[in-house]
Amino acid sequence: MGGDGQAVNPERGDVDAPVLPPRPTLPRPEDCCGTGCVHCIYVVYDNALMAWEREVKRILAAAKTA
Repeated sequence: MGGDGQAVNPERGDVDAPVLPPRPTLPRPEDCCGTGCVHCIYVVYDNALMAWEREVKRILAAAKTA
């Protein structure tokens, strides 16, 4: 954790910072077929992004209490 209690990016050399999973990659416009699929690549991305946000919050909360 940084001096102000905030998580510090481990890429900057802070060994105590929590390791966060990589953020899902936003699909490119050409990745979508445009037919309105039930499992549209943008729906899949939104679901992955929400799961990633929950996991990041969980990791940061756990690091804050440690």
